[in-house]
Amino acid sequence: TDPVNMSGFSPELIDYLEGKISFEEFERRREERKTREKKVRRC
Repeated sequence: TDPVNMSGFSPELIDYLEGKISFEEFERRREERKTREKKVRRC
């Protein structure tokens, strides 16, 4: 499972909400995480 903090948000969302990354960066990280998860499920 992906690393989620106690509030249930994903790390890239936290970074975005805290202003550490742009929305574009948030989207890119989220897509990367989705593709990683798909690969894991296939095994």
